[in-house]
Amino acid sequence: MVTSTQEESEKVDHRPTLHDVARAADVSIMTASRALNGQARVSAETRERVLSEAARLGYRPSFSARALRARESQLLGFRAPNLMLPVHVEIIQGARDYASQEGYRLLLEVDPDESASGDTFTTDGDLVMGEPPAFLRPSLARCVSLMGRPSAYDIDACGTNLAEATLDALHHLADKGYRRIGLLHHALISPAFSPSQRLIDSGCDQDPELIQVVSNDKSSVLEGLSRLMSLDPRPDAIAVVHVVGTPHVLRELHRHHFVIGRDIGFVGTEVSSSEWGDLIAPRMTAIQVPARQVGAEGAARLIARLRGDRSPARQITIPTMLIERESTPGPWR
Repeated sequence: MVTSTQEESEKVDHRPTLHDVARAADVSIMTASRALNGQARVSAETRERVLSEAARLGYRPSFSARALRARESQLLGFRAPNLMLPVHVEIIQGARDYASQEGYRLLLEVDPDESASGDTFTTDGDLVMGEPPAFLRPSLARCVSLMGRPSAYDIDACGTNLAEATLDALHHLADKGYRRIGLLHHALISPAFSPSQRLIDSGCDQDPELIQVVSNDKSSVLEGLSRLMSLDPRPDAIAVVHVVGTPHVLRELHRHHFVIGRDIGFVGTEVSSSEWGDLIAPRMTAIQVPARQVGAEGAARLIARLRGDRSPARQITIPTMLIERESTPGPWR
């Protein structure tokens, strides 16, 4: 019988290695490796003994050493300009969940341009928000662009149909009877917005000042809203095709005592996994952006490339959904 004192004396005084596990289990290093990796050429009894000794010693496989042996890191880079945007967080979660199912880890690097001036981790491939930074362009076959404009480079891309979603939101408002519809949208929508024949035929005002392009900065969003609300006459409805901008606009309208659905029609943008527009009063009609699915599909495309897919670069589009709630009843209500 092995006592706890004996167990303590047998523990190594450094980070335990595969050699330590093999010696404690009285097997070769190759057998210990096969047992820990779940390979078939090891008996159940031997595998149990190796796993037991590994647990007792506190052994953890060296990810770096395994990567060196395989000449693969099993790491996917995720390169984003910042983590302030909720859509980025949802995309990361979707990519991480898919990657982990396929045996990959996601390495997050914020502000990827910094990597060009210093050391960066070696990854098997990269998911990039928008356009790839210059230092990645020699290896575009191992990159997927997420949620950016259609790239000028020959690169796989995965995003959503924000241009079509914008028209869907405006058509919805026009069908409800709104005629002076303001639009706040992000500069990432491509091509540049132009009214459809359906909007023109509906008699919607074509004043170009009703279209405001804004960035992710709160100040830019509020400036765009201020320009809309200072028009004479002001809009009878607003569509905000902008995940970050939507709560800023709602807060500012509330501050000025505008009630959405009563004083002004309103379509906002939310991430489909949260559906927070259903929690406010009145409930917000919303464009739902399938951010997690964008991340998962982007990771799937990248891993397929890493496993030998040599087909032409693809533009994958995950459609949004327009969810009608109470903030767009029509101007006559």
